[in-house]
This record gives sequence, structure tokens and C-alpha cells, in this order.
Amino acid sequence: YFAKELSERLGFFKSLPETAKIVLVDMAFNLGVGGLLKFKNTLALIEKKQFVAAGNEMLNSAWKFQVGQRAYDLSNQLKSAL
Repeated sequence: YFAKELSERLGFFKSLPETAKIVLVDMAFNLGVGGLLKFKNTLALIEKKQFVAAGNEMLNSAWKFQVGQRAYDLSNQLKSAL
């Protein structure tokens, strides 16, 4: 469900490496797609395939405190996307 909706809402989603897609789907599951779409800087970096910078940027949010270690795990997973 989330992958389909992200594919419809983010034109670049289909072109992402599988690892980046998994991170975005996981975040959408937690935040809802609308909540994920508020991560404008992170999504802009992901669209440019700047995954290390995007992984760092996603930690600049209250979400990091809400999900704790999971935020760091997802950040590191995104940074490893090729």
C-alpha cells in the first residue's frame, strides 16, 4: 500500500534503489504518507540520490525522538543505499 502511494506521490520513487524505497516505506508506515511528505529537505536530497546527506537530514526532526534507535537505523540504512 505505502509503496504504491509513494510511487504515485513522489515521481522519483520508482527510480530509487531498493534500500531507499524500504526506508521511505518504513517511515511512511510510522508517519503516514502525509507526515513523510513534510520531510521536504530529506526528500529533495533523496531525489538527487544524495543518500548520506539525506540520512543525516532525516535526523533533524522531532521524529528522531519519537522513534528513538529506529531513526538511527533507518538513517544508516539510507546512507548505505547505492
